Amino acid sequence: MVMKMHNYFLLKILLLRQPTREDIIGIVHRMYEKDGIPRDAVESIVDTFPNQALDFYGAMRSRTYDRSISKWVEEIGGFENLGKTLLKRKKEGKLPTFIPPEVTLSSKNNN
Repeated sequence: MVMKMHNYFLLKILLLRQPTREDIIGIVHRMYEKDGIPRDAVESIVDTFPNQALDFYGAMRSRTYDRSISKWVEEIGGFENLGKTLLKRKKEGKLPTFIPPEVTLSSKNNN
């Protein structure tokens, strides 16, 4: 219920007025929370890329994951062999594990 109320107020803020820097930092911090990014790092990201729409910050996070997944696919044999590799490893009981990337300001700037 708390999350639904949070989303309601977030939507209300976005629809009623232009979000302030603090609003944007709060929203972006929530986006990056599971990545363990501290609020001061989010402030730095927002200040590095000012006047951006909120989806810009989500796209930055997605791009970091995309790059990491592409690297992981290459490490386990490449896209062409992905299906065969996964099926073979499943039969052997040795499925590869994907470790989420460490999201940092420097990984964002390399997008």
